[in-house]
Amino acid sequence: KRPMLETAHPLPLYGVACKFWRGRDAETPDTRGQFFVASSSEYRVRPIRGQLRGTQYHNGRPMRDGIAAVAKSLGSWRYEFPAGGHPAVYRPAFPRMLSAEQDSAEGEAE
Repeated sequence: KRPMLETAHPLPLYGVACKFWRGRDAETPDTRGQFFVASSSEYRVRPIRGQLRGTQYHNGRPMRDGIAAVAKSLGSWRYEFPAGGHPAVYRPAFPRMLSAEQDSAEGEAE
């Protein structure tokens, strides 16, 4: 239930070029075509004060450019990395370590 700035802060380039939308849980897809693509980020106090500027989309079509997202201070923001993003910047998360999986399996067996 984090606001948009807190969601964007740990992302590569502070969320620039990422697609953001609001959803109830982490697996909620963008089904209504209403989303925001950030083009710039500026933080005054990280990660809670700042601005993300970009393009607002409705029904998959751009409506306004260079604006802050609608309802940015409300929670439940989801994100998606840009299609065709450079793999050095937008890399997938590291897999879990094998030793951590073995430790959790041993803990369950006891």
